[in-house]
Amino acid sequence: MSLKDELNEFYEFKIMVESRLFQKYLMEPLKKEIESLKNAYDCGTLEELIHLKGYNKGLKFVIEILKQTDNDTRNKKTEIDNTAE
Repeated sequence: MSLKDELNEFYEFKIMVESRLFQKYLMEPLKKEIESLKNAYDCGTLEELIHLKGYNKGLKFVIEILKQTDNDTRNKKTEIDNTAE
């Protein structure tokens, strides 16, 4: 796959992530779920705390991957620009 093809994929993905429906049906529920998670001090057992922490970390990981789209797109564009020189 060429660098331009990869950049086009990043642009397509970025457009999808920024779309109204993606934000409405994926991002908003993810953010609400993170906000609704109880705090660590509300956990009754260590097992419950471990589960909560893992769940929270997983949700935040998904959001970080989606936020990384802008950086990935810029990096790929810079790579193409540097290759063209």
